[in-house]
Amino acid sequence: MVFASLSPRLWVLAALALTACSHSSTPDLSTAPAASVPALPSPSLAPPPAPSLAAAPSASAAAAPSSSSNASAAGAPCSPPAANAHLARSPDGRVTVFVQTDPSRTEVPGDYPHEDLCIQRAGTPPHVLLAGRSAAADAGVEHTLAELDDLLFSRDGTVLYFSSAAWATSSAAHSVDIDTGKERFLVDGVVTATLDEGPYKGMLLVASARLDSAHPVGSPKYRGRMEVWSVVTPDGKTVRTLPEDEAERRRVLGQALHLDAGASP
Repeated sequence: MVFASLSPRLWVLAALALTACSHSSTPDLSTAPAASVPALPSPSLAPPPAPSLAAAPSASAAAAPSSSSNASAAGAPCSPPAANAHLARSPDGRVTVFVQTDPSRTEVPGDYPHEDLCIQRAGTPPHVLLAGRSAAADAGVEHTLAELDDLLFSRDGTVLYFSSAAWATSSAAHSVDIDTGKERFLVDGVVTATLDEGPYKGMLLVASARLDSAHPVGSPKYRGRMEVWSVVTPDGKTVRTLPEDEAERRRVLGQALHLDAGASP
């Protein structure tokens, strides 16, 4: 070999020459034109997708109570009655009961707005007499207290009769004791009058909407939904079903009737 015959000094010089040649063959990219460097794709500037909130309820949603836990308490303060409030006054004029609505809450069935019966005695601020509610899971719809209407005091002013939403064909008649707040379901329909004279004195006149039970469905005589008038005791027991004709009803009741023409079952 040629390198074997070189002196040590020449060997070192030759090695240095080879090293210089190898460095000169490597291109200097620091002075290369910009076009020779391939452009890298720009990173996307779009923000990452927002995390899904479907499975994570908001703080306000988590804190919102259900309608059953958001019920008013008897004795809670009420606002003064609105100008268009449903109301009734006792015969002596000293007690007013009215319906107060809270549209931010709903009751079932039908998502009715939440309503309370409020009472105001002369010289005192109003408070809740009877709170609106949904019927319990093991109770019938007649125990719902919603869409309260048809307020009527007893003659002595100790009991208020009223109607509440219930069935598709008829509302439900209820009573509430003014002093104790004790409420009870009476019968389907609406209490339209108290009977203060005649053979049924002390009882109630109730108008109900019921399906024709005298004729089968499909019969030419079948009348579908009918208005039925009855005499009912204050605890809800039906004493007598009355004739359909108003004049005949008055005769049976002994002319003791002052009908509320605006009431309907």
